[in-house]
Amino acid sequence: MDAVLKQVNDTLSFARGMKNRLGKRLDSSIKALLGTAFDSSDSNRYKSLVDIGLKSTLNAADNKFSGYSLDSKFSTALAQDPNAVNKLLYGKADTDIEPFDNGSSGILVQLDALLDTYVNSSTGIIQSMSSTFDSRQKTLDSSLVRANQSVDDYEARLKKQYSKLDSLNAGMQQQQAAVSSLSR
Repeated sequence: MDAVLKQVNDTLSFARGMKNRLGKRLDSSIKALLGTAFDSSDSNRYKSLVDIGLKSTLNAADNKFSGYSLDSKFSTALAQDPNAVNKLLYGKADTDIEPFDNGSSGILVQLDALLDTYVNSSTGIIQSMSSTFDSRQKTLDSSLVRANQSVDDYEARLKKQYSKLDSLNAGMQQQQAAVSSLSR
């Protein structure tokens, strides 16, 4: 469970580092899911992660949220009623559980599904945004190449025109010199 919380904390840190709506949405979605209390009509003795020892920690320097950790209640809950802990985490009360299987409704299964919507390498929101940014980058690069070529072409036309103008000017100066020499 500590490894899962480390991944959650790392993901939350990544989301906060994004400093955009997507990061804020990911951050709030994870926090909301981890704070979810399950239906009280369920016979499970644990209704939320708080019941099994999940606690949020604050940064001592600025008193802001810095992540999640487990206190000793987790070990006690696991020792007293492992089936209830498994049901909360995986949606099943079995003691022999393959994590994240069969679309169960436990908190960790929901967390896995939530994170998959963001980080799935083919269908995730972040992958989609990355593909969009890559496409935009290619379009901008192509536009920049065309703009540079247009400037280069314009420069070549101007050089050609000024070259002709210089030739014309030299011819005019020769004619002026010839006319001036006739009038003397």
